Amino acid sequence: MEKEPTLGLQEYLEGQLGSRELAQFYNDLLQEVALPWKENEPPSRKADLIVAFAFGQRRDLNGNALPDPVVSPRLKHLLLETVTRFNCTKGFVQWEIAEADGPPVPGEMKIVRPKICSMDATPIYLSTEGICKEAAAAVEQPAEVSVCVISHRHHAWRCVHTLRSLGFKAWARYEELPDQYDSESSQPWCRSASQYVIHDLIARLKRYEKALAGFS
Repeated sequence: MEKEPTLGLQEYLEGQLGSRELAQFYNDLLQEVALPWKENEPPSRKADLIVAFAFGQRRDLNGNALPDPVVSPRLKHLLLETVTRFNCTKGFVQWEIAEADGPPVPGEMKIVRPKICSMDATPIYLSTEGICKEAAAAVEQPAEVSVCVISHRHHAWRCVHTLRSLGFKAWARYEELPDQYDSESSQPWCRSASQYVIHDLIARLKRYEKALAGFS
C-alpha cells in the first residue's frame, strides 16, 4: 500500500484554509513571529548599552513585590559579568534585577521601576515594550547603538526583536542566559516553560496585530 505524500506546511495550510493567499500569510506569520526563539547575532559582539529585563517576582505577606530568588540573581550575575567583559556601565535595569542578591549594579545604569497609577496608587505593569521604549527615548540615534540584552532565555527573542524594531542594533548572549523557572512566581506565566511559551506567543501576536492595524 502506497503512503500518501507528506504535504509541506504551505500546502497543508492551503488545504485547511481554502485560500492560497491566506495560507501564505499564515505561513509567513509562523516563520517570522511564532517559530523563532533566537535572533541572528551581529558579526561582532559589542555593547554600548545594556538592557536587562526581569522575569517574574515574588510577593511578601503584605502583598509587596520582591525580586524572585531563582531567575533575578542569575540575571544580575550575568549583567555584572557583561559590564566587566564589554566595559559597559551604561544601561537600563529592571528593579527586580537591581535589588536581587549580589553586588550593586553600576551607578550609571538607570533602574527601571513601574509607574504609579494616579487613580489608586497601584503600580502599572511594566511591559517588555515599555522598557524598550524608555531606552529609545533616552537615545538620540539608536541605529548607532549596540545593545546587549540580558533576559531569561525564552524571553530574549522578543526583547531583541522589540529593540531592533525601535532602531537599535540589539543582540543577546543566548548561550549564557538563564532558562530556569520559579514555580512560586507571583506572575503565573513565569512559573513553567509551557506556561511562558504560550504567554510569549500571545504577546508577539498582539504586537503583530497592532502593527497590522497601523498602531505603534
